[in-house]
Amino acid sequence: MEIIKEEFKVNYEVFNSCLVRSSGSGVIQQTGLKYNASVRLSCRNVYEVFNEKTNFTDTKETSLTFKIPCLSDSDAGMLAMSFKNYFKTNKSLVLNGSLPTYQNNEYSVNIDMSYDELMKILNSKK
Repeated sequence: MEIIKEEFKVNYEVFNSCLVRSSGSGVIQQTGLKYNASVRLSCRNVYEVFNEKTNFTDTKETSLTFKIPCLSDSDAGMLAMSFKNYFKTNKSLVLNGSLPTYQNNEYSVNIDMSYDELMKILNSKK
């Protein structure tokens, strides 16, 4: 996808407690559709809401998965390792992405930053 006119941008700040997963490329058996390698960051916010009916404060969560497409399985592995090492430094990271969509029982965001751009940020010595 190529953006031809940009009038807004969504930035997400993610923290070191996100789960980092890599996914190799493959084919969905049922449909035969191919999918590319990617890295996924699974993050959640936990909050409390008072339930007036039960007179109890419930703990709830909102989960969001950030998907970063990669050109190869090895790129996905290297990028995932860079995320994992970056988060060990307890620094947050700002990612640019789409508005969340709901599919496969989860909210997800497609990150529109390139592999090279992310690797530069994640491996900087700041």
